[in-house]
Amino acid sequence: MRHCWLLALVLLLVVPAQAQTKSLANRRAEQARLEQRFADLERRSDTGDNEARLELAGMYLDGLAVPADPETAFELCHSAAERGYAAAEHELGLYYRRGTGTARDDEAAFAWFSRAADQGYARSQFMAGVMKLYGTGTEEDHARALELLELAADAEVPEALFTIGEMYRVGRGVEQDYEVAHAWISAAAEHHLRDAQYRLARMYQRGQALPVDAGLAVQWMQRAAEQEFPVAQHALGKFYRSGYGPLPQNPTLAMKWFLAAGEQGFARAQFYMGLGYRQGQGFKQSDAKAVEWFRKAATQGDERAEYYLGLHHEQGRGVQRDYAHALYWFTRAHENNVASATYQIGQLHRYGHGVARDLVEAVRWYEIAGEKGHIPAQTKLAEIFAEGGPGIEADPQLVTHWYRRAAVAGDTESQMLLGRMYYVGDEVERDDVEAAYWFLEAAQHDELDAQYALGTMYLDGRGVENDDAEGRRWIQAAAEQGHLAAQFELGQLFAKGRGGLPERPAQAFQWYTRAAEEGYPEAQFELGNSYHHGRGVEHDGETALSWYRAAADGGHARAQYNLGVLYLRGEGVEVDLAEAYYYFSLAGNSGLDVTTALKRCAEQLTPEQLNSALARLGEAAED
Repeated sequence: MRHCWLLALVLLLVVPAQAQTKSLANRRAEQARLEQRFADLERRSDTGDNEARLELAGMYLDGLAVPADPETAFELCHSAAERGYAAAEHELGLYYRRGTGTARDDEAAFAWFSRAADQGYARSQFMAGVMKLYGTGTEEDHARALELLELAADAEVPEALFTIGEMYRVGRGVEQDYEVAHAWISAAAEHHLRDAQYRLARMYQRGQALPVDAGLAVQWMQRAAEQEFPVAQHALGKFYRSGYGPLPQNPTLAMKWFLAAGEQGFARAQFYMGLGYRQGQGFKQSDAKAVEWFRKAATQGDERAEYYLGLHHEQGRGVQRDYAHALYWFTRAHENNVASATYQIGQLHRYGHGVARDLVEAVRWYEIAGEKGHIPAQTKLAEIFAEGGPGIEADPQLVTHWYRRAAVAGDTESQMLLGRMYYVGDEVERDDVEAAYWFLEAAQHDELDAQYALGTMYLDGRGVENDDAEGRRWIQAAAEQGHLAAQFELGQLFAKGRGGLPERPAQAFQWYTRAAEEGYPEAQFELGNSYHHGRGVEHDGETALSWYRAAADGGHARAQYNLGVLYLRGEGVEVDLAEAYYYFSLAGNSGLDVTTALKRCAEQLTPEQLNSALARLGEAAED
């Protein structure tokens, strides 16, 4: 057994050493092969072999067998091109276009591409066509550009197929035609050109040329992403993040593709990496990792990453809290037109975080954000102008102005507040028509208070024409979603046969019960009445008493009075004059005229009982 262990140890040591030796031998053999190839090319180049000169130029450019030497590479390529060798003419065009081994010179690049193109060299036809298309190193000439690109396309140069497709897609030099564009771009995509695959995916996603086809959009985006095209990887990540077409939401796969694009330096994917770590989507939540990715994107100018980096510094998430850095990143994002960052700068000034506390300066920043349509800034301004503050006078007109801006932008809370302001005449002149309008806007976005208020306005014909059916519809919509006042009101409609409904005590009882069980005193009182009088349910004095008591404890005056009557008469409970006096007194404190009832009780109470009831009332008042 010991020998087996020793043999295994020897193999562990020997096998890696053998692998390293083999690898070194392979590298030496490859180097020897390259040196032999270099020597052979030099001999052929000296005899005027243009093909050899071009290959030799490539070896100098890439540093194969010799140290990299772009200038020598350029000279060799130039000498082959001058002898009319089309491939060298094309390569020399690339040298000038990129500034490799020589100064960049677009005019010279175009001249050499044109010489190769005239010899039918397809890649040069493509390059010359693109330069003509955009007027790079030559005059812009769309017709000539299309001629050159079509020649290259006939030779099935994928980039030429794609470029012609883009010309038709955007209408550059030709009349815009999505169907023609689709045909050219599809041909390029079938040649595995990732740019074309990405563009084709977007065309299917947007319904350009053909109806929207999410399945084909995903298929082509996946093909482009698998070719390590960062923009497609990022797009595929977004597909998985939101669940697009046939793809279910999958945070893990979304972050896989964001990571692939982010590692290639694609800033927006780096932002989503940060967001994934911040929110714990696709990865274990990590503020430190979020900051790392946000910083990568922010340093490339990604405005949303700049904003979030500011938030992390402000909140001390993943980094030490640092208001100065927060202000720096918020300012960068503000300069990139991120209204949320502008708003945050206002917040820093309002609360004196990293800067002097200054409400006037805060309002200035809020106004900049508000003018850009930032709803929280607009509502913040409305709140400030409602109350005023250091350097800021209260201004009802500005309160209305900013709430209206937010309401018009679709902020449901502002729509509701604006409706309420016009309904009661708070900060504005009372206007039932305006109130009904804003309640309707909010109600259509499932704001329950607005649905209830709008329903009552239709029932009362206030601000709108009286319409019982419409009123009941809105009240019922709110009631079914749990709005207690609406549930109570719907019970009242069934109880009294209002709102176009027949009297239905049983249904009234059901709606009272739903609101009463959630602690709504008005409904508790009516439920007590239902049990007391046997409306919609069998008479039950004890249950009536319990619901009256619940409503009375909630401050309902009539429930307090009814409890007094029950204790006075002994209905559902033994006669208790002290208890009756107590509840009559509570009802009186709530505004009811209970003089006669109190006098009747007091005449029958002993001094001890009366003092006990008065002491209890004193305790209740203190509570």
